[in-house]
Amino acid sequence: MKLAAEDVVSGSRVPRSITRATSFYWLLERLCSNMTHGRLLAVPANVGMQPVDSDDFAAWIAQCATDDHRGRREDFAGTRALSFRDILQQYLDAHRMRRKIWRMPLPWNEWLARKATVIERAEAARTV
Repeated sequence: MKLAAEDVVSGSRVPRSITRATSFYWLLERLCSNMTHGRLLAVPANVGMQPVDSDDFAAWIAQCATDDHRGRREDFAGTRALSFRDILQQYLDAHRMRRKIWRMPLPWNEWLARKATVIERAEAARTV
């Protein structure tokens, strides 16, 4: 959905800048809050994030809106890479909650890799 919106904006004649941000801390806090109702918390294994403060992102957007650069901008990400498990553990510690965290492998990782290969082959076939 977001990529489709970017395509619409990019295809217009309106001057624009497009930038992407990683997850905001307040959204992750809400997500963690909704996850902690049970005693066993299942989180996806091997998922990393670089969360950002939404005020910092707003300042970046204001800068992008006032400079002369247009088009696709660099992505906005936090300085620390954390696993989702680490983020959830920090939330639990901050709220003095004791829960067991279970890291679940993502079954669709292999499916996504196969799908990407199929797409790459189809794109290569189109360019021949």
